[in-house]
Amino acid sequence: MATPSTSLGASDSPSTSRAGQKRRWEDQSHRGGYESFAQYMREKNRKLNEQINVGSVKSDLFKGISIYVNGLTDPPALELRHLIVQHGGEYHTYYFYEKTTYTIASNLASSKASKLRKNEKVLRPSWITDSIREGKLKPEEDYLLLGNENEPDSSSNALLEGAKNPNFLSEFYSRSRLHLISTMAQEMRQWVQKLRSDGEPMEYESRRRLEHLVDQNFTELKSSYYGHFDFDCFFVSVALRKRPDLIGKPVAITHARTNSSGPGYSELASCSYEARKYGVKNGMLMRDALRHCPQLVCLPYEFDDYRATSMAIYQIVAGYTHDMRAISCDEMYVDLSAIARDKQITDIMGIVMQMRKDINAATGCPVSVGIGPNLLLARLATKKAKPNGQYMVENDPYAIENFMRDVKVADLPGVGYSVLSKLDTLNRVVETCADLSRIKVETLKKLIGEKIGKQLHDQSRGIDYTQLIDNRLRQSVSCDINYGIRLTTSEEFSNFIKTVADELYSKLKAAEMDAQSITLKLLIRSPDAPVNPAKFMGCGRCDAHTKSVQLANPFCDPVVIHREVMMLYEALKPPIADIRGIGVQLTKLCRKSAASIALQKRKDFFVKRKRNINWDFLLPKVPEKKIELPIREKFDVPSGLKKCLKREVLRDIVETSIEKVVDRKTTNAVLEYFYYRVLLSDVATTRNDYEFLENAVFDRAKSDSWLCLIGHLKEQVNRIACEKYGAKIIGSFDKTF
Repeated sequence: MATPSTSLGASDSPSTSRAGQKRRWEDQSHRGGYESFAQYMREKNRKLNEQINVGSVKSDLFKGISIYVNGLTDPPALELRHLIVQHGGEYHTYYFYEKTTYTIASNLASSKASKLRKNEKVLRPSWITDSIREGKLKPEEDYLLLGNENEPDSSSNALLEGAKNPNFLSEFYSRSRLHLISTMAQEMRQWVQKLRSDGEPMEYESRRRLEHLVDQNFTELKSSYYGHFDFDCFFVSVALRKRPDLIGKPVAITHARTNSSGPGYSELASCSYEARKYGVKNGMLMRDALRHCPQLVCLPYEFDDYRATSMAIYQIVAGYTHDMRAISCDEMYVDLSAIARDKQITDIMGIVMQMRKDINAATGCPVSVGIGPNLLLARLATKKAKPNGQYMVENDPYAIENFMRDVKVADLPGVGYSVLSKLDTLNRVVETCADLSRIKVETLKKLIGEKIGKQLHDQSRGIDYTQLIDNRLRQSVSCDINYGIRLTTSEEFSNFIKTVADELYSKLKAAEMDAQSITLKLLIRSPDAPVNPAKFMGCGRCDAHTKSVQLANPFCDPVVIHREVMMLYEALKPPIADIRGIGVQLTKLCRKSAASIALQKRKDFFVKRKRNINWDFLLPKVPEKKIELPIREKFDVPSGLKKCLKREVLRDIVETSIEKVVDRKTTNAVLEYFYYRVLLSDVATTRNDYEFLENAVFDRAKSDSWLCLIGHLKEQVNRIACEKYGAKIIGSFDKTF
């Protein structure tokens, strides 16, 4: 049997690629006496390992560890081979799955990164040199070239390909906990609103379970009481229902597929109290969490279970009362006063105990409840109730003062970094509400602002005027993506914005609202930030750039959203390859009924649009030569445009497109038609055609994009007329032609 040749060249050289060797082997007539190419390669690799892994051994630092070097490295592959063998390790010229411990690389192409298997780890060359220098193995997580545990499953092509894939947005949202939380919070609010609008039932059946709490001497409830229901580690609690063997152990919920693939950059969405004892916190990176708690058990998201459990919770509470306020999928406020008055109960704690029992029996999830005479005290009491308990603040001035004394200012609702930093400028310690209550309200108003200063002053004393029922209209809808954004052309950006526009349209439609303002926010990679951040497909360190536009009329149209966002994009002119995050927010929302009435008021359509964007790119370029009357004698219509000036063209546009959404082709055709009408000094025809188009829009248009078009058309026609002739020709006139 012939001996296979063994070359010690670069492992990634084309001449030594496995595919190339297989082709050469198949071309040989005798094929070296081997029955298969696999047998040939096994023999070749055996001989290579015998040749390479020889030499004096100084230590057993890398004993049991094997490496494969991919591409150019510093130090080079030859030196790394020498170092790993010299310290007890093994060097592989090819990567062997489940045999090669680590791949060593300085860079890895995205195409190769996407093909990494579940347990493959890629380390930087410095892991070897640093370990040798310190005489011990350095933690591998500090040298990971990329956290492959953070990549989506290989089956999720949409997430691997990023924003270029048309299914990326839907796939991203299906795996996003933040999207689930925000969406479910809105769904629960709408569900509660509908519940209340349908009216109260004749009898709340669940209240029958409170008969044992009836007070025969009940006269009148001395105070109103509210309960703040907050579930303990909601995601973990739902997961443990199917895994009772993990109860009492440190558990976390994260996207990371398994602990064995190495800690990385996945964030913990939720962690059990057992994990928190080790210093693990919600939002902590996986790599940091495992340093605190190596035995941490990580479980995947179960979005369908979260949604079903959340709905079950709200339905259970609705069996007692409809006076509730939805905060999120696992948090709500409940008015307990009506229940107590109806059943003549003075034991508020007993009512809450029964409700907690019902919830736990139906869902298997523990819930903590804070009780107080207002929403603020109820919320702050919840912290003392956790885990799986309840705590009540009585409506007594002395009790409230004692309770608020030790509450930290940072725990007050609405207090964040901005407020705390301003309080630090007072040159005095302001850590607790006792400290805050000693500051005069005038000082707080001057420092923080009239409204927030007064609110903080009241909160430090346990005073809160917030109403349980929130009748405020929704202020905005948005779509923000800061993962997987890797675009190379404006066309790819436009295609992605189309999916964003569809998503926003769905949200507006579900909320039965229209919007009037659009804001585009782009996260642009910082100049000194790496092209590939530590987190796979993450945004990394970025600078935020925003631009907004307000339209004259409310809208609920994906085409309008797409068009306006693309205009904002063109105004920002970002470096497309450095965009790492895209956010679109719709604000100035109004109810559909109000929008419909506004659309019927013709005067609203002529309000000047508040925008900083130049619309001139929609118009043909105006000849630099100033045209003077009579236009017909001095201006010749280009032969290719004569057809567009036939009045039948405008009527064809109206007949074929008036009931559709205005697209760019229609916009350009209309603007072009009127542009040359103005230059031809055909004033009568221009006026008549504008009136014809305006009437058609008011009578037949089904999309408010037409209203935007004719409003802009009037501005442009009059602008060009004023520039060329010194007078407007539509609306009020400064001169008479």
